[in-house]
Amino acid sequence: MDAPSILNAWQAANREWLRLGEDMDQRHAARAEQSPARPYIVGPRGWCITRHDEIDGCRYADSTKRRLHERLERAVAQYDAEREAAGLNQLEDRWVTLAADMERMAHQLAADRSGTLEAVQAKLTLSAALFDEKADGSAVETALIRSALADINALSATFSELMRLSALMGFGPGAEAGPAGAEVAHLLELERRHTAADERYNAIPDSEPDEVWQPALQVVADLENQITDAPITTMVGALVKLRLARGPVGTGDGMIPQRCLDSASDVLEAVAMQAGYSPPWRRPAGGAV
Repeated sequence: MDAPSILNAWQAANREWLRLGEDMDQRHAARAEQSPARPYIVGPRGWCITRHDEIDGCRYADSTKRRLHERLERAVAQYDAEREAAGLNQLEDRWVTLAADMERMAHQLAADRSGTLEAVQAKLTLSAALFDEKADGSAVETALIRSALADINALSATFSELMRLSALMGFGPGAEAGPAGAEVAHLLELERRHTAADERYNAIPDSEPDEVWQPALQVVADLENQITDAPITTMVGALVKLRLARGPVGTGDGMIPQRCLDSASDVLEAVAMQAGYSPPWRRPAGGAV
């Protein structure tokens, strides 16, 4: 099983283990009014005897010891019969089995070497659960924490690469903090303003004179020029220019669509190569984007 599945199985077993513990406590409490907490007999001089070795260690005659052993065996048998009738033996057997299963699953999770974030979360979740139950810092808890630390160390080796690729693309972890963060914010703001200007232009009734619609169209065209002329280095920037080239938002006039396509294509090729791909084509040396 993978780490999350092991954790789910452990949590289910733990819920059942806690339920059984509560059930046993209630049944013990009900029996406490009628029978002792453990089997015993009263020997000579009022001595309370609970174990056979206590009888063997005294200086009684052999016949007295034999009678005491027999009485203690009958007390134990009666005690066990009462426990069996109350269902305590079955409950405790199940309780002990679940405890062993939970211990086994905890060790299984500690032995996981998948090195995923899900595995780290599962291990630390189980560690917290064990500490919450006032565990005593057992070996399996230490193993879980050490295993989670090993996972984090393995993941940290890939984190810097994730940040680098995110900055190249212009979105995801590290993009805003990367060198292209300002570029992405600027291009997206220009695109937002261009879309709003295009909507205002298209909302002008056909009956309006040139003095009304020409200034609105000029705003759209100016924003298109700004988007087209903006230097880009990221995938997000390329997507902004591709959206402008494709339309339907915008004027589609002149060389703007072609210039946007050329710029976007150059950047997407550069991003792909910086990400580690080896395409069959090669960008021309000194190609401007």
